[in-house]
Amino acid sequence: MAMLMALIREESGQGMTEYALILAFVALAVVLVLGQMAEPIVDMFHRTIAAFDPEPG
Repeated sequence: MAMLMALIREESGQGMTEYALILAFVALAVVLVLGQMAEPIVDMFHRTIAAFDPEPG
């Protein structure tokens, strides 16, 4: 039990763990936002390409 308590109190690596959690949350946010924005971005590129197309169709 003493070994478990010592491991709980030890703080080495705490900063790295916090940065890893922050990075994971940021990555999740990016994936969610890009998932929602994929269709509007593709539509924007299609409209841009269509604007430069000399013939419709």
